[in-house]
Amino acid sequence: MLRRWSVVILVLMLAAAVAFAGCAPEEVEPVDPDPDEDVEPDKYGGTLRVMIEDEPPHLDGTTSLARLTTTVTEPMHVTLLTYSEELELEGYLATDWEAVDDTQIYFEIEENVLFHNGRELVAEDVKKSVERVQDPEIGSPFAEHLSAIEDVEVIDDYSFYLHLEEAYGPLWEYLTQFPIYPVEEGDFETEPVGAGPFKFVEWITDHKIVMERHEDFFKEDIPYLDELEFLYVPEYSSQVGMLEAGDADVHLWIEPVDVPRFQADDDFDTIGRDLLGFYYLAFNLEREPWDNQELRQAIQLGIDKQRVMDTVLDGYGTVADVSLAEETPWFSDELTFDRDEEKAREIIEDLDIDFDDTLLVPDTPIEGPMGEVMQQELADLGIDVELRRMEVSTFVDQVLTEGDFGIMICGYTGAGDPDILNYRRFHSEGAANITNYDNPEVDQLLEGARRTYDIDERRDMYIDYYQHMLEDVPVIHVFRTARFMAVNNRVQDIIYKPNLRYEFRHAWLTE
Repeated sequence: MLRRWSVVILVLMLAAAVAFAGCAPEEVEPVDPDPDEDVEPDKYGGTLRVMIEDEPPHLDGTTSLARLTTTVTEPMHVTLLTYSEELELEGYLATDWEAVDDTQIYFEIEENVLFHNGRELVAEDVKKSVERVQDPEIGSPFAEHLSAIEDVEVIDDYSFYLHLEEAYGPLWEYLTQFPIYPVEEGDFETEPVGAGPFKFVEWITDHKIVMERHEDFFKEDIPYLDELEFLYVPEYSSQVGMLEAGDADVHLWIEPVDVPRFQADDDFDTIGRDLLGFYYLAFNLEREPWDNQELRQAIQLGIDKQRVMDTVLDGYGTVADVSLAEETPWFSDELTFDRDEEKAREIIEDLDIDFDDTLLVPDTPIEGPMGEVMQQELADLGIDVELRRMEVSTFVDQVLTEGDFGIMICGYTGAGDPDILNYRRFHSEGAANITNYDNPEVDQLLEGARRTYDIDERRDMYIDYYQHMLEDVPVIHVFRTARFMAVNNRVQDIIYKPNLRYEFRHAWLTE
């Protein structure tokens, strides 16, 4: 089936005609400009200071999918495709792309795109970047997602084919994340080189990462900023203090309790987004008593998700039963159910289980408080568990990496395609299947949704998949969060996307 997207560039030509009459020009009194007339501001110049709560492990955007690494490295790179604020697929480096058939995808890319080292980016760089990611010695998490690409056939400097083993429906999503590198360069972890709007300058450990404007960026007239700095400020109270003192310009994630305060302060603007991010309660299906499906179903039936969300987020969110946002084409009203706390308590009482476990949660502004509320929700259903709030790094190592837990709370950031959240976590052989979930029918649905580009076919398979998830309950999705940035009111035009991506290439500063 053929699908085609094109980047259409509209060029508006303005023409002015001046008529002259008579033999000599008349004297005209100069007219003072109207003080009320809008004047285009000078957008160029200045340094935007963005705070981050931790330092990324490195600056190689192809070997880490960690949120901090992504946030810091994306301004330095270009990808073939990107998403708009409304999550519509757009070209970034690509000007045209077409699925010729299930296994061949044709691309054309921009001309005169320069890397930060001054060399032009050409199709051969796309080929070498794909091969670098697929190299097992690199250990890139993108390798799994680009494994469907068998070869990149370069036609000329500005066009190429991706040859696939079979159709791979979510490929477009991964091409919005995968950066193109000049592979002849050396250490991307400490001195990255890309073709993005900002160019790496220095990384002062435990202090800041500095970038400057890429003067030869291929998108006309941008970026506006002279410099972009990411400031390492680990404590939340210090972050708020620096923002209020004018020592920083952007706080990427303010806690819900602080949103009204910043909204009421004329010196700041708040930018809120309903994210494609979901918070959930998860079970290890190989640990008792959580291997009991009837118990998991009863917990799902009885939890008051609205209460949890209102308490944790002060109402800034949306209750969720599955990891799908309602505004996406994948959502269906079939994927909901009605709560029945009384019935849930009866089921749990009849099961007569002796509970002796600890609810593990990362100590973040959302998961930490969510753990406390969820502990009480479980107690109300007759399930008494201890609560342990863990340092994030410890939680990542023990729970998300080693899978050492019985019951836990976490969140994940979604994307435009359901494959991103689900295949890795809930396919029986998924790389991040820490719940040890194993359902052959689910495996078939997840695999089938990868083998077609047809949105309607994929949607039907994902609806069936989510119905299995609601029946089997390896996780209980609780809410989808709205997240707020607070920025100094001199900061203009930061783009904040529902998939937790930020764009600074259009940002500028008023006087």
